[in-house]
Amino acid sequence: MGTSTSHRSPRTPEWRAVREAYSRGGVGPAEIVRRVLSAAGDDFRSLLADDAVRTCLLSLEGPAGAPAAQLRREAQERLGTQGQASVGGELALSALSRAALETPHGRPDPRDFVAQLLAATVEHLVARDLTEHVGEGAAPDVGEAAALLEAVRQSALSTWRPAEPSSLEASVSGAWSALIAEEAGADAQS
Repeated sequence: MGTSTSHRSPRTPEWRAVREAYSRGGVGPAEIVRRVLSAAGDDFRSLLADDAVRTCLLSLEGPAGAPAAQLRREAQERLGTQGQASVGGELALSALSRAALETPHGRPDPRDFVAQLLAATVEHLVARDLTEHVGEGAAPDVGEAAALLEAVRQSALSTWRPAEPSSLEASVSGAWSALIAEEAGADAQS
């Protein structure tokens, strides 16, 4: 998956299709999300199994109405204490903060956390390659590149809502099962 925006995507045919969307333009954000999910393969699918992601997810069991900063700080402390440093953990911390900000007077819904995690991850994966294509089709300038990145993030966020979880752990498992089933269906239609 890469460890930062300075580590580009692999040079596989699947990632080539993603990069073509940037260079040629005319591909909508939802299609870019679909291509990214397809190209990322097992690395992306393993994200929800990351111990740091689970630690952030389980931090949602904290007190209802806890400020986003408090949830994030407590999750960061747990991650540090448990030695769980990873890209997935950083993305999960971002997702945790965003999910908490959406529910300022209650406990963030695990489904919102998972949706925010997917959106943050897709945004990360797009950002690491999009800079190579500024001045081309989908990103003729920096402003358009930023707008595309935000549109892709919003598309990932708005299309991802896991089934009703019976517990926090079930939310992770159910969300990923749904993603894999959705991707298998999209691949079968291709």
